[in-house]
Amino acid sequence: MLIVFLESEDELLLNILYMKVVIITHFSNSLVRACLPISRLKLDNWIRAIVGQKSNRFDKDFAPWITVLINELRKKKNLELHVIAPYMGLRNDICEFCKEGVHYHFFNCSLSSYYLESLMLLLKKDFMILKYKKNRKIIKKFVRDIRPDIINLYGAENPYYACSVLDINDVPIISSCQTVYSNPQRIKSEPVSKRRWEMEEQIFKHVKYFGVSCDLYDQLVKKVNPHALTFFHRFPAMDIPEIEERIKEFDFVNFAANHCDKKGSFDSILALNIVKQKYPNVILNIAGGCAPSVKNEMLQLIERFELQNNVVFTDYFSQHIDLLNHVKKAWYAVLPVKLDVISGTILQAMKLGLPVVTNITSGTPSLNLKEQCVLLAEPNNIQDLADKMIQLLDSSILANELKKNAREYYNAYSDNEAIVDRLVQIYQVIIDHHCYNRAIPKQFLFKY
Repeated sequence: MLIVFLESEDELLLNILYMKVVIITHFSNSLVRACLPISRLKLDNWIRAIVGQKSNRFDKDFAPWITVLINELRKKKNLELHVIAPYMGLRNDICEFCKEGVHYHFFNCSLSSYYLESLMLLLKKDFMILKYKKNRKIIKKFVRDIRPDIINLYGAENPYYACSVLDINDVPIISSCQTVYSNPQRIKSEPVSKRRWEMEEQIFKHVKYFGVSCDLYDQLVKKVNPHALTFFHRFPAMDIPEIEERIKEFDFVNFAANHCDKKGSFDSILALNIVKQKYPNVILNIAGGCAPSVKNEMLQLIERFELQNNVVFTDYFSQHIDLLNHVKKAWYAVLPVKLDVISGTILQAMKLGLPVVTNITSGTPSLNLKEQCVLLAEPNNIQDLADKMIQLLDSSILANELKKNAREYYNAYSDNEAIVDRLVQIYQVIIDHHCYNRAIPKQFLFKY
């Protein structure tokens, strides 16, 4: 790390000319897959089928916001970027390479730990403590060899790699909140793993610095760690190209990486049953991944309300761009998420020009602060959700107004260069505070 001290109190106390940054996360994209020796996971998928889970596609994109973040950070000339990530199904324990100026360090995530996790969730009982010793040992060695100036953890809710930060005491760590697993509201919408909950809380107690984007995450972090220092920073917006209009095949689409109750998948079907009373030929497309057990529940619901001709399922797309092209085949998006502050799917639909119906969460009302960009329904109020869907079908004027306002919001929201510039400044401030005990400029803190 090369630094220059500044005299002006109005500037950062340190001007860091060069820093090594490690990101610890879990993601996949076509660029890294082309460099990884990946197994087809036949045994893994056989076991997944037994426990009612969807098959693990070794060739799929996920966590695309991490790819956007990496692509923005690699443009910074004063930063050497290292990314540490698990990859299930690697043929080797470790695979390291440098691509487009980014140093990647992948390791084979233990399948046995995954099987035990799935079994405990299936039985609704944590019968053993998983410590992920192998994963932690590998990550600790990566960090020791890299000797970073700062570590940025994405995904404290994922213990199979996040718990590695518990072994790191000599490098400042900022945990950027994608979500907060230990959110009491989660208990209402999905089976909760006590082990994951407690592990996330351990991480929150160990880490000093946090990146948050809303009051809810700030409050949840500080409930566990009252001494936490929280910084305001957002994730870069998805890099969504302009996509040509498609021939419309669906009225509504609900798309997600993994459909479940917290994504509003069941609520969308229940609301459709009401919408059908006024619009008998209405079509809902449910696009994306879905565990067999969840899909069976949805199919039972569809059969119960005789919606077989009104609901179309589309499987997960390996390439994110293919999903976006598919979503354009719908007129509108119904995305009644229950936990996310502002779901990435909402922002993607706004960018694609689909008028959106979603739930009121801790974040979604902010979308309508200046102009109405989305229609908001009360959570778990199926009649209200259906009414909002009907409003779109009734009024092309309303739909066009929402489309226009949403695009303007997204364009203003998605200044990725500014978002990442701020993140790099936060890195500088944290290094300054950790290494030299200098005061943190108030403008970087979440609340000041």
